[in-house]
Amino acid sequence: MGQFIIDENNVLVKLAGSAKVAYIPDGVTEIGEEAFKDHKSLREVLIPDSVTKIGKNAFYGCISLEAVKIPDSVTFIGGYAFFKCSGLKSLTLPKNNVTIGESAFKGCANLERITVPGNIETVGAKAFKWCKRLTEVTLAEGVKKICRDAFSDCESLTVLNLPDSLTDIERHAFELCDSLSTVTLPSGVRNLDTTAFYCCENLKSINVDENNESFSSSDGVLFSKNGEMLIKFPDAKSEFYSVPDGVSEIGANAFRNCDGLKNVRLPDSISKVAESAFDEHDYMRGAALYMGSTDSKLKFAAEWLGGNRKECDNEKLMIKFINRNKKALLFSVVDINSAAAFNELIGISGTASFKFDIDTLDQAIKSASGKAEIAATLIEYKNKNYSTEKIEKHEEIKAEKAFGERPLSVAEWKKVFILQTAPDGYVIKRYKGNGRDVIIPDMIGKKKVTA
Repeated sequence: MGQFIIDENNVLVKLAGSAKVAYIPDGVTEIGEEAFKDHKSLREVLIPDSVTKIGKNAFYGCISLEAVKIPDSVTFIGGYAFFKCSGLKSLTLPKNNVTIGESAFKGCANLERITVPGNIETVGAKAFKWCKRLTEVTLAEGVKKICRDAFSDCESLTVLNLPDSLTDIERHAFELCDSLSTVTLPSGVRNLDTTAFYCCENLKSINVDENNESFSSSDGVLFSKNGEMLIKFPDAKSEFYSVPDGVSEIGANAFRNCDGLKNVRLPDSISKVAESAFDEHDYMRGAALYMGSTDSKLKFAAEWLGGNRKECDNEKLMIKFINRNKKALLFSVVDINSAAAFNELIGISGTASFKFDIDTLDQAIKSASGKAEIAATLIEYKNKNYSTEKIEKHEEIKAEKAFGERPLSVAEWKKVFILQTAPDGYVIKRYKGNGRDVIIPDMIGKKKVTA
């Protein structure tokens, strides 16, 4: 049987020994920091009305504690007070304006339902984070603020009842709530961080009370009240989405973590797309296709080079993409038949010193058959950058190689085989092609092929 250690200020300092049941004596005004920490056998605790404060880490790691009723006399619950009380299934909070410290009930993995009384104005940061079996959260009228990460990683949460008194929802408040499929923002919400519902992989709809003065919803997508800014597209809403005409701005994080989203069409009214509107690997903003194939991104980049820029604020990322894909972009520019796009491509910073080789130009000119504008521009570029003698010599070398009259260079053989340098020559490790008949050379450059 454990024994309470209580100081002269009526603070319960510690439970000495072990106990399954702890009836805290009436008259104790405070449960001190770490008073019951790691008492793994404690199943039941009775807190008297005389207690006004529960200190930091007070019940930290009491994994067998099953039910807690905190009396209305308590006005302060310290950080991590019930952290990792993994056996806790029932929690009754006081009906006064109590301060709930950071991570107060974090990791209470068996807690299934929680009602926060209206007199508690603020749900503290990480207060119920990692409550893995929490299925239902009800905030009573009077609650005003949900702090950062308050309910993050509550993966079983399906029912969320928010009051009209709620005005603020901070960052990551409901992040990783994977079972949450629909959310309704009440009339009072004024401030909503764009990451509040981040990584809710089954969220399909964000609705808004029609009396809300700051936000609106259309087809389950969150917008500003006037509908001009798209704020959040639910992670699991759909594969394809057409942003409504009249929307002028895509906000930060609007389409982030929408893994199933493949196609986004933006209207001509778009004038700004936030840098973080899409995931980092999606270079394009204002594109017809963001999460699609490389070909789709190349097409948009070519159109961007041709002048269809939408005044996006991600020009640096676009130029980075262009510089990484110069040769591939050449053929997308040919596809859209835009001399302006080609001239912009060769003038882009990082590309100005770059020169397309003759073979690539010849392929592009061939692809431009029937497209007079881009074909003429490519021919002009080729003649400007390569002399007649250079072009004729290049054609001569190509012909010799085609008829086997001229040996391939080492670099050219490396396009055919994976080579390993050996002390006495080259070792062919693997053939890169698909043909069945392969001729193994005796020499590559000035070295013998040994194996």
